[in-house]
Amino acid sequence: MIELKDVTIAYDRVILDHASFSIPAHSITLLRGKSGSGKTALLYCIALMDNKSSYKYFYDGKLIEGEERDEYRRSRISYVLQESSLLPHLDVTGTLQYFASIHNKVLTDDDIDEYLDRMHLDVSPSQNVMTLSLGERQRLSIACALISHPQVLILDEPTASLDHDNEIQIYEILKELSHDMTIVMASHSDCAIEYADITYMIEDGMLSSSDFLLSEDQSGEGTAPSINQNFCIEYVKTYMKHYRFMYVLLLMVFVLSLVSCQVMTGIIHNSKKQAMQMLVGQLENKAIITKDEHFYVDQDYSKLITLNDKNAYPLYKMSTDVNGEEVFIVPYFKEDDLSKYIDRPIQDKQNGIYMDESTFYILNQKSKNNKISLDITIKDREGMHQTEHSFDMNGVFKNSKQVHYVVKSQRYIYMPYSLIKSIYEKNSKDKQYIGYVICYDTYDALEKALKGYEKSGYTINDSFTDRESMNSLNNYYQMLMFTFAGIIILVAMIIDIVLESHLLMQRKSELVLLRISGLREKDLIHISLTESIIGLCAVLVISTIISIIMLLLTGIFSLVAPLISTFVFIIALLLERVMTQSRFIKKIDIVTELRNEVV
Repeated sequence: MIELKDVTIAYDRVILDHASFSIPAHSITLLRGKSGSGKTALLYCIALMDNKSSYKYFYDGKLIEGEERDEYRRSRISYVLQESSLLPHLDVTGTLQYFASIHNKVLTDDDIDEYLDRMHLDVSPSQNVMTLSLGERQRLSIACALISHPQVLILDEPTASLDHDNEIQIYEILKELSHDMTIVMASHSDCAIEYADITYMIEDGMLSSSDFLLSEDQSGEGTAPSINQNFCIEYVKTYMKHYRFMYVLLLMVFVLSLVSCQVMTGIIHNSKKQAMQMLVGQLENKAIITKDEHFYVDQDYSKLITLNDKNAYPLYKMSTDVNGEEVFIVPYFKEDDLSKYIDRPIQDKQNGIYMDESTFYILNQKSKNNKISLDITIKDREGMHQTEHSFDMNGVFKNSKQVHYVVKSQRYIYMPYSLIKSIYEKNSKDKQYIGYVICYDTYDALEKALKGYEKSGYTINDSFTDRESMNSLNNYYQMLMFTFAGIIILVAMIIDIVLESHLLMQRKSELVLLRISGLREKDLIHISLTESIIGLCAVLVISTIISIIMLLLTGIFSLVAPLISTFVFIIALLLERVMTQSRFIKKIDIVTELRNEVV
């Protein structure tokens, strides 16, 4: 038995004021009253769809409130609207299967025939619902309501607009059904009184009743199964097919936006790569690593270090005397391209040395056959070591050549690293050095290594690479990439909000019907999220294929930036979709929407 106590319903006026009444189990309860008296409003409360009016709801003596109302409505109650709640694009079988899927059921052909026979419907299962008569549609609506095996069946004017014969047929069917369930209906029809076990009259905000006999409820405990993912997917397929034009339009907008985003970021990323390669070509992928505050060979060091890095080469402190001035010897490596720095080539010997103009001017006076003998001083922890060697003079560097190894003097001698190392090892056994030169094939690898050393507290001389210029260039292209991608994503989101809002408005009645059928807000959000994921997955596949083809045709083979932009695009649109759909769904109030439709 159902009991409602202290029912107060007020819209633009008070419809019921602190009314209380009971609905006996396994009976037909009839609500009567003039148009606008509040019959439908009271049905909303009985169906647990009204969350704004004030009332206490007891089911078999148990107070039902809060979120439990949704569970009871889904598991125990079915509601049949005054106008048949049928989807115009479905046939009879599709309609029954649609309502079955809401309750995680699949009907067999025999099940469909049984529901049709129970409602005395002699129609073809493949017949479109809009070709049925009004009486047939109403009986089909009742058949759909019975699929969930409700304990309570609520009907709002079930015989409105029907002729007398159809009206009697509906009431006869309801009388049969009342043996297995509790039926509550609102009706103006005088015929309904003959079939009702109890009649309530609403008049001037008051509720009065006829005598009735309470019966024990034998309906049992209902359970509210959660919707499963299969239902979500099948449901999404159905309404995607029905709203095909809108979804194709949304798909085209997304694909065009994502392809634009992918191609644009790919082009910008490729331009950045080329620009950085040009800049790197003018620099050297090297740096000096020390633990001291100093990082030039012509400075005085207090800390010596040892590194275990295959890309790190010990930096030795060597110098020679040129007319009383200490000129430091610094290394060059076999991978270095020195040709762009040479102003005056002399010869090309494997172990030849290079120098600045002023040093060459002095040494050349002492040279013979382009060979020069130098007294070399090696400094380590033990002190200074002297040695003499003869070297081939290979050339003279341009005055614009920047020497990253020295800071005090503009004089220097470049010597092959292998030769410097050999001289050092023959004259010193010290395994700790003033620092290390680290060399990498690419700037990115060098940058990664330098960040690691900086994090570990080492001192860095990065003047070889001009990291500041590299970082500025990188930041410029990153900003350019983010700007273009951001604009495209923002435009796509605005278009999607407009189109999705329009589509949701078209589907509003359908969403209300799902709520009436017992689905909760989170169930509708789950369905919407499934639809968004399916749609965005299709966009992702189509746009990625198109973008890869376009990027390959343009000769851009880097896919890192397009993949990142794709990820951001999909996540941004998915979040926007969830927010738009959730906000719309949460604003849906069953009673408000049904009253608006009536008005």
